[in-house]
Amino acid sequence: MIRLLRYDLVCGFAANIKKIVMFVIVMILYNVIAYHEIMAFCKGTGIKPGMLDYFCYVLGGPKYIPENMLDIYEIPVMWLMVQIMIAYIIGYYAITDLHRYGQHILLRSESRIKWWISKIIWNVITVLSMYAIVFLMTFITGYISGAECKGKLTEEICVGVCKLSSVTQNEKLLYIELFIMPVIISVSISILQMTVALITYPIIGFVVSQSITFLSTIYTTKILLSNYAMLSHSRYTCFSNIVYSDGLIYGFIVMIISIFVGSIYFNHVDILPKNKDI
Repeated sequence: MIRLLRYDLVCGFAANIKKIVMFVIVMILYNVIAYHEIMAFCKGTGIKPGMLDYFCYVLGGPKYIPENMLDIYEIPVMWLMVQIMIAYIIGYYAITDLHRYGQHILLRSESRIKWWISKIIWNVITVLSMYAIVFLMTFITGYISGAECKGKLTEEICVGVCKLSSVTQNEKLLYIELFIMPVIISVSISILQMTVALITYPIIGFVVSQSITFLSTIYTTKILLSNYAMLSHSRYTCFSNIVYSDGLIYGFIVMIISIFVGSIYFNHVDILPKNKDI
């Protein structure tokens, strides 16, 4: 199992190196925009941004839109780009590996379950690595700007620039909503995406995952999982029914069901004659 996982980590990184570079470029652009918008807002006002304000800009999510005001919706391009790039990195490796080299690895490992679990672990580590890049680059941007290391948001910045409807100063809640929930929900959706890709096609897995993400920026409903990854859609900052504790439950349920369905399917499907166009 260790050798199989080592193989996936090395080959998965090698297969995605260009996509990871693209992700870093997207994050540089996103943070440059965050820096300029926050600094422009603070100029001449005497307001000094905090480190969490930058994380709120990058990870807080798009503006909450009430159901009767959908005409004011604007596509959150940069926030969506981060999610799209993570899905793009996750989307093809497992299935590509299966149809190129994975069959030989399967014969050596003598276990389909081990192959699938290794891919799940690779998926989780990859998502965690992408968020490590997000956290590091956002921290560097805040540090360069001279942001204060305080455990609360600056209300003027978060309402005026980050588009929160209101601001909560509950430190525990802020750290959960900004640093934990985006990661957990991304991992959950990524595992769902890989399972759908295994059963159907990689492009369908990508469309399913990004449909959930995109629709979540418009409709604040519990069934759309990505709502739990946005501080801006939390009931603590707007008039929604989105609570992070529900997101933890739903996120882990989606993970468990996806892993179980994928293992059952992969354990019984005849992979040798399959030749999906990827």
